[in-house]
Amino acid sequence: MTPEEIKRLIYSRIDSLPALPGVIPRLLSQLEDRNTTATEVARTISVDPSLTADILKVANSAYYGFSGKISSLEHAITLLGFNMVRSLALSAGVIKILHIEHPLFSGHEFWVHSLRVATSMSEISRAIRNGLSGEEHIFIIGLLHDIGKILFAQFAEDTYSAVLERSAGEDVYHVERELLGMDHGEAGGVLLRRWLFPDVIYLPIHYHHHTDVPEGVDKDMLSLLSLSDKIAISIGNTDRPPSPENCMREIEALGLSDSVLEVTTSHLRESEGAINAFCSTLLH
Repeated sequence: MTPEEIKRLIYSRIDSLPALPGVIPRLLSQLEDRNTTATEVARTISVDPSLTADILKVANSAYYGFSGKISSLEHAITLLGFNMVRSLALSAGVIKILHIEHPLFSGHEFWVHSLRVATSMSEISRAIRNGLSGEEHIFIIGLLHDIGKILFAQFAEDTYSAVLERSAGEDVYHVERELLGMDHGEAGGVLLRRWLFPDVIYLPIHYHHHTDVPEGVDKDMLSLLSLSDKIAISIGNTDRPPSPENCMREIEALGLSDSVLEVTTSHLRESEGAINAFCSTLLH
């Protein structure tokens, strides 16, 4: 099959995926409404007992380190904030459909990397001088940024196996475009758009490996995601921060100093046990 044929196949398979849990579209609608209250978010999530249980399990995991047990959504919202609880609900809904253990990669390791990125994005955003628009969406953007890789592994296994073999010495997204007709960011963006995620979430994911992006895409969010991805990859491979030279474009775009690399890497090291606990809780 040609890359264009594979691309069309993946698009058709995306359409065949199960629908998200019924509460997710309502949460997405609330995501767009700045007048939504914490009580309304809790009421929406509580309609789905399974999703409610998942959120409470994660809220009680070592990742957040609360000393007492969180027994209700209202309590979770009080401690975590309703934006974070909403992000957890959206993420859990997606992960339930897309989580796989696959010969091409470990599902647990995949989500550990994704959570490292989400954690880095949240940590670095606090150091950005003027803040970021869409800051309440940072966690979910980081957690879902690589979901296109799961689509490739599920729907084009043989070709994606070749992609991973070829990409050992180069960026995987270049090889994805050559052999699959698109990169994993584009595939993930297509899926999230079909699932009616708002622009502020799916556009940074869609374009996170593009250098030329259309008007309307938040370039600061792209820089934050790119920098966090480089830090997460480096700590996963070497347990050290990436070189400042490799991150200078993102550091300058965000108005940060080189120290952000060491500070964020140190934070990830300290959070490693909690990150693994978070992923184990959500995946089992």
